[in-house]
Amino acid sequence: MLPIELPILFNTDETASLNKAGVDYLYKDCEVKEVCFFNITYIIKIIDDDGTEYSKIGVNGDSFIVNMKYKELIQYIKIYNTNLN
Repeated sequence: MLPIELPILFNTDETASLNKAGVDYLYKDCEVKEVCFFNITYIIKIIDDDGTEYSKIGVNGDSFIVNMKYKELIQYIKIYNTNLN
């Protein structure tokens, strides 16, 4: 797979504090940063407590939450790969 940039959710200071304290928070409260990936092992659909759909990707033993719905992400990757050829 060639490099692909995806919108990844990162904790803010507030959500990091909540996470450290074991308190649930919503992904919509996180900040979005573009991250470049060179390999994605898996993609799964996840639903946050407020019903919002996101995707989780696995990369080299780590996982990341992508600010895209599962089917949107799959389609984005297909189109991205098609446009590279």
